[in-house]
Amino acid sequence: EYVPWFVEFKHLIRRTEKRQINYGDLPVDLLSRQDHVKLLHLFEASFKACRSEPERQRLLKEFADRLDLGRPVASDLDEDLRFITKEDLAALGSSSLLTVASHAMTHRHLDSLTHEEQVAELEQSDALLRKVCPSYYPVISYPSGCFSADSIAIAKRIYKAGFAVFLKSSYR
Repeated sequence: EYVPWFVEFKHLIRRTEKRQINYGDLPVDLLSRQDHVKLLHLFEASFKACRSEPERQRLLKEFADRLDLGRPVASDLDEDLRFITKEDLAALGSSSLLTVASHAMTHRHLDSLTHEEQVAELEQSDALLRKVCPSYYPVISYPSGCFSADSIAIAKRIYKAGFAVFLKSSYR
C-alpha cells in the first residue's frame, strides 16, 4: 500500500480540480507544463529538506490539503502509477532479457535518512527482490541521485555496484 512521494505528487496534480495554487511565494498555473515542473522541483527540495518521516508525511498532507484532496492509497492510483507486482517480477523468469536492480525500498532520498533508515531501505529492497525476482541482479540505482558516504558504505555490503544519474550533467 506504500505510495512514494513522487507518485503521490503526480496523482494529486492529476486529480485536483484547482487550476492555480500558491506554493511558497510563487503562483503556480497547474495547466502549464513549465509551472508543473517548477512546482515538482520546489516540492522535491522541500521534501528532501525534511529530516524525519513525520515531517515528510506532514509536508505531503499539507500539499494534498492545498489541492483540496485526500492522500491516496495504492488502490486509488491510475494504472500507470501503480507498482509492478511480485507476480509480474516472477513472470520475467531468470532467462529474461530484462535484468532488475534495486532502487531502494521506498525511493526516499538516502542522504536525508538516518543510518538505520538507510540500512532498512537498502537491505529490505535487496531481500525482497532476491525472494520474488529471478532476474534480479544486486545493483543499486540511488533514488534521485541522492546518497552520502554512509549510503555508499552500506550499499557496498549489499550490492555488487551502485550508480546515480544526475540530470543536466555529464556522467561521472
